[in-house]
Amino acid sequence: MKLSEVAQKLGCRLEGSGEPEIVGVAGIEQAQAGEITFLANRRYFPLLKTTRASAVLLQAGIAIQRAPGAPEISALRSENPYMDFARAIELFYQSPRARDSRDGSDCKKRSHRRWRAYRTVLFCG
Repeated sequence: MKLSEVAQKLGCRLEGSGEPEIVGVAGIEQAQAGEITFLANRRYFPLLKTTRASAVLLQAGIAIQRAPGAPEISALRSENPYMDFARAIELFYQSPRARDSRDGSDCKKRSHRRWRAYRTVLFCG
């Protein structure tokens, strides 16, 4: 779904392009193009310069500084980036049954790994 649609569903103010197609969410270090990340802890501010995410959930007033050559990033301004990231996970998470696989075992493994990564970001990050 388009980033502009994600912003609308989450009730966030969009800064930057709303055109990128968003396919998922990830932690700030793991995020790739087409994914949303979040920034709620000052300890991770330096990573904002180099994340490859297409968009970042963050509070108003936080300036986005990018490293030279880093891809452009849009901002989703939120009063609670942590909570809105959890809501974004719900937008993109698919149960293993919703994915296509012959016996489902591969889907379950991929789904479990991704959920474990989300859980680590949300509860340990």
